[in-house]
Amino acid sequence: MLRSNTFNPDRQPLRHNTTFTLYQDHTRGPVPFLNPTRARYEQYYNAAGLPIAKEEAPEAPPAADTESRREKTKPALTYQWTSRDNRKGRHRLIVPSASDSKATESIPGIDAPKPSNSLQSVSHGLWLMCTYYPVWDISFDVAYIFTWGSIVWVINAFFSFLPLAQPSTEFPGEIQIGGGITAFIGATIFEIGSVLLLIEAVNAGREGCFGWAVENAWYGGNKSSSTSEENQMREQQPETNAAPADSQRNGDSQPAPSEKSKTTGASKSTTLSIRPDKSRCIHHHPNKRNLVGKPPASAIATQDFPNPIGSTDTTLTSSTSRNWTWFPTLSDLRTHYLHELGFLASLVQFFAATIFWIAGFTALPHINSALSPGALDGIYWTPQVLGGVGFIVSGFLFMLETQPNWYTPALGTLGWHIGLWNLIGGVGFTLCPAFGYCTKSWCVYQASLSTFWGSWAFLVGSAVQWYESLQKYPVEVEKGGKKVVDS
Repeated sequence: MLRSNTFNPDRQPLRHNTTFTLYQDHTRGPVPFLNPTRARYEQYYNAAGLPIAKEEAPEAPPAADTESRREKTKPALTYQWTSRDNRKGRHRLIVPSASDSKATESIPGIDAPKPSNSLQSVSHGLWLMCTYYPVWDISFDVAYIFTWGSIVWVINAFFSFLPLAQPSTEFPGEIQIGGGITAFIGATIFEIGSVLLLIEAVNAGREGCFGWAVENAWYGGNKSSSTSEENQMREQQPETNAAPADSQRNGDSQPAPSEKSKTTGASKSTTLSIRPDKSRCIHHHPNKRNLVGKPPASAIATQDFPNPIGSTDTTLTSSTSRNWTWFPTLSDLRTHYLHELGFLASLVQFFAATIFWIAGFTALPHINSALSPGALDGIYWTPQVLGGVGFIVSGFLFMLETQPNWYTPALGTLGWHIGLWNLIGGVGFTLCPAFGYCTKSWCVYQASLSTFWGSWAFLVGSAVQWYESLQKYPVEVEKGGKKVVDS
C-alpha cells in the first residue's frame, strides 16, 4: 500500500475514538511517497439518535445503494481531517444538505451551524478580523505577521515604483532610503513569520480532534432546540460553557434518550444538534498560556476515551501534555516530518526567507551604496532570486497539500488560494532581481513593477490566511454523496 494511503499507527487521527469510522478509501495524499493529507471519518446513528460503535458500522460509506442503507443507518456526521486543518487547529465538519438532514422515524435529523460560505458566516469571519486578536494562537500570529510584512513590502514597492511611473512625485532619498529601510523591515518580518510557521508545523497535533458537541433532542416535529444562527454565533466565542450532561462529547459517549422520549414511542423524531465545543478541543491553539505545545488544562482533564473493554486510556493525556519543541528529533524527522507536505513547505519557506533576508540587509542605504557592481549582483540580487524561487516552491507545496491529487486544484479550499497567492508573490519577487541584473531603464522599471504586484499578491494571500486562522469550525454541505461547499 502506498504511504499516502495509510497512517502510521502512532499518528492516526482519532485513533482513541470508539464511534468514528475511518474509511481507507478516503485516506489519501497527492504524492505517493509522502504522508496522507486528508482522511474521512463517519459516525453512524440509529433511529434513536444513538451513535453506533465503529465495529458495527457499514464496511464502506453509502454509495450506489444510498437509499437502502439509510433505511438502517446513516452517517449523520462526517469529519474531514486534513493535515493543514490539523496544523491550524481547525475542525472541518461535513453535513448533509437541508433536504437530506430532516428527521424521520428511522433517521435522525441534523441541526448544524450555517455553511462556511454563507453570507452570515463570511460576515462573522470578517468582523472577527477587526475585533478578535488571539495572540496565543500561533496560526493567527503567523498570518498576522505575514500580513504586516506584506503591507511593508507594498509600501516599499510604492517607494521604488512610483518615482518611475510618476517622476513628479519623487522626493529626495525616496528610493535609496525609503526603499532600502522598508526592504530590510519587510524581509525581517517575513523571517520571523517563517520561523513561527516552521514551529507550527513541528508542533502539529498527533491525536486528531473532533471538536464538536452533539446533543440529542427529541421532538414531535422537525424543530431543533437551538437554531443554526445561535450555534454559529457561539462558534467563535473565547470561552464555551460545558455541554449538558446528556450531550455527546467529541463523538464518543452514547447518551440515552430521555424518559419523555421513551414513553412517547416512535411518534417522536430525533434531531442531532451540533455545535462547536472549545472546552474539549485538544489542539494547543485555544491555550492562552502557551504559544504551542499543550492544549488547555480543562481539555486534558475532561478527556476520557474509553477503550474496547471500557477502561480509560491515558495515552491521550500524556501525549497531549508534552511541551512544544523547537525542532523534531532525528527519528521523527526521518520517519515522519520529511514525509509531511506541510512541514516540507514550511521548511522551504524558512530557508527562502532566510536567504532573502540577506538581500534585505544589503538593501540598507549605507550598505547598498557602498557595494561594487559585482558585489551588488552577488549579495543583493542573487539572494533575491534564490529566496523568490523558494517562495514559489513553498507556495506550490502548500497548494499541493490541499489537493486530492497532484493534478486537481482545490478551488474551494482557503488553504489552496493562500498557497496560490504566495506562489504569485514569489514569482514577482523572483522577476524583480532577474530584471535587476540589467541596468537599462526598461529593466529597472520592470524590476520595480514586479515587486509592486508581487507584494500585493503576498498581501492578499496573508489576508486570506488571517481569515482562515480565525475560522476554527468550518462547515461544509454534502448533497448526493458529493461535497458542494468547502473552506
